[in-house]
Amino acid sequence: DGPPDDKGEEVGSVEVTNKSRLLQTFSSDATIAAKFRKDIVEQDEKASVVLSLGLAKEEHDFTRRLERYVRIKETAATKPIESVLEQFAEKNEQKLDEAIRHLTEQMEEMKEGVGKGQHEELLRAIRQSQQQLAQSMSSQDTRSKRMMQQASSPGSPGARLTPVAAAPEEDCKACKASEAKIEKLQQQLSEAEDKAKRGGGDAKEALKQAEAKWEVKFDQLENDLADAKEQVRLLKLENRGLKKKVAEGGGVQEAQDAGELREEIDRLAREATYMDAEP
Repeated sequence: DGPPDDKGEEVGSVEVTNKSRLLQTFSSDATIAAKFRKDIVEQDEKASVVLSLGLAKEEHDFTRRLERYVRIKETAATKPIESVLEQFAEKNEQKLDEAIRHLTEQMEEMKEGVGKGQHEELLRAIRQSQQQLAQSMSSQDTRSKRMMQQASSPGSPGARLTPVAAAPEEDCKACKASEAKIEKLQQQLSEAEDKAKRGGGDAKEALKQAEAKWEVKFDQLENDLADAKEQVRLLKLENRGLKKKVAEGGGVQEAQDAGELREEIDRLAREATYMDAEP
């Protein structure tokens, strides 16, 4: 300890002396003592009123701050979850609608154009065979008429031939070649018609298989849509329960539940992306 402060001790002794003198004065004068006590009581009452008002104001301000804090925490705990749920449900429904519309368009295109190229190819082959046959028949008729004209014209070698000698002339090599070509073309036409019939059956079978495949796809998509809607409904119910707990004054456990719910929503969103990769 340092040396004593002489000045401080002197002031303290003066105050003690003054108080002692006041006490002696009050004790000897009852009127002054009563007035002094009355002033003390009034000052105490005023101080009590001021203190109570200050405490009431502080309590009111604290209550307002606490309500604001709870409101902000409640909004922060529930609003993002509700927003994520709404976005997830809307995005999932949009993806399913787009997938169903895309599959429907593909099925319609398949129904309209399945086997179209094969049918056109067969029809083209049939028309070509018919044209070749018509050209061959026309050229054969032209050659036959020319031979008949040459045979009937006077002075021609054919006119001097007897009917018996002219008969072998009709069996010439050109006629045989034309007949063979006509027979070959008729055979090609028959094969093309058979191929067209078989091709039509194959196309119908392919269409049936495609329709069965797309029906399975549609059933799977409908089941996925129903499962997604059910999961969203359950998540919304769970979200309402968490929101109610927060409104009732929930604490750390509800915040953890909200975080787990957010992770579950993210997982469902990742699983829903498989529809984007579907053909």
